[in-house]
Amino acid sequence: MVLTLSLSVCKLLTDQSDRKIDCSDPQNSSRNLIIICKYSRKSQNKIVCSSKSMTSNPIGSYISDRIASHYIKWIDSDNTYEKLEKIINLIYNEILSFIYCTIFLYHSLYTNQLNCSAMKSISLPEPVPSHIAIIMDGNRRWARKQQLPSVEGHRQGVKAVRRTMEACLQYGISTLTLYTFSSENWKRPEEEVVAIMDLLTFHLRRQMSKLIREGIHFRALGRLEALPQKVQLLLSELEEKTSANQRLRFNLAINYGGRQELVDATRELMQMALSNHLHPDQLSESLFSEHLTTHGLAYPDLMIRTGGEQRISNFLLWQMAHTELIFLPVYWPEFDAAYLHQALLEFAKRRQSALDWKEESAAEPS
Repeated sequence: MVLTLSLSVCKLLTDQSDRKIDCSDPQNSSRNLIIICKYSRKSQNKIVCSSKSMTSNPIGSYISDRIASHYIKWIDSDNTYEKLEKIINLIYNEILSFIYCTIFLYHSLYTNQLNCSAMKSISLPEPVPSHIAIIMDGNRRWARKQQLPSVEGHRQGVKAVRRTMEACLQYGISTLTLYTFSSENWKRPEEEVVAIMDLLTFHLRRQMSKLIREGIHFRALGRLEALPQKVQLLLSELEEKTSANQRLRFNLAINYGGRQELVDATRELMQMALSNHLHPDQLSESLFSEHLTTHGLAYPDLMIRTGGEQRISNFLLWQMAHTELIFLPVYWPEFDAAYLHQALLEFAKRRQSALDWKEESAAEPS
């Protein structure tokens, strides 16, 4: 896209009569804007400029409207040349801003198309994890780095969730579990907790039709009964409407804590034993798993944590006994398909190394 907009600096005539000065070259009909500057000593040294769109081009119309509404006005001045130069500079800056915004928009659209095409053409090395769990860390630190409020970090984190979900669909991942809100997060400032819950409900409702259309099975994990009523109702609605979908299992751990989960499962099993519905000899790992909030889900093959911290923070303690752990020094709002691909390559490398080691050990003479 080529955008040609030009302005010529006009000289101000200071005679006794009203005079109009055409600030564009009248010989060049391709100009989009004409700035008509009028000076008159009879009007007490005031300058008035008006903007006209000389074409039906929407870009020219947009800029001329912006100029007319924001910058073109009567200005009292003792130094008419200085004020006129200021007006021209403001117009010039407005045009540059529009050009930069247009270029950025086209660049973003083009880059997204390239990313989508690239993902479709990428062949992942074997093995590919079936279940990926992610600790989405770094929203607040990203916001502080950008000198923005914490809630803006969470807003950008939502965009990273969408990117990750789309990448998992492209890569053929069957299950994605995100650590959305831990049981310890209630200790954060009340306004931040409220903002997180509002963002959660807003975006889940907004994405409901897409989840259904894309074949995504939604499920919420954790002590859901402690969540606000409106959040509980929305989560139940989403689970019900996506229950038949099978393309991707998309799980959000909300008000979740690994230790709490183990305590809750143990309490249920103790109640069964006290009511003579369970004998101690019947207790097994598989039975215990059935009483976890993740019952019915395969254990994660890969856990990714963003933000640079290297701990699992009370997340899926039982389920990640044999999970590959990868810690990335990137904040969650910056996470995208490229970082996911990087983690998948590392996962395949580790699993292949483990497989080679097992084969070498089996081949060694006893």
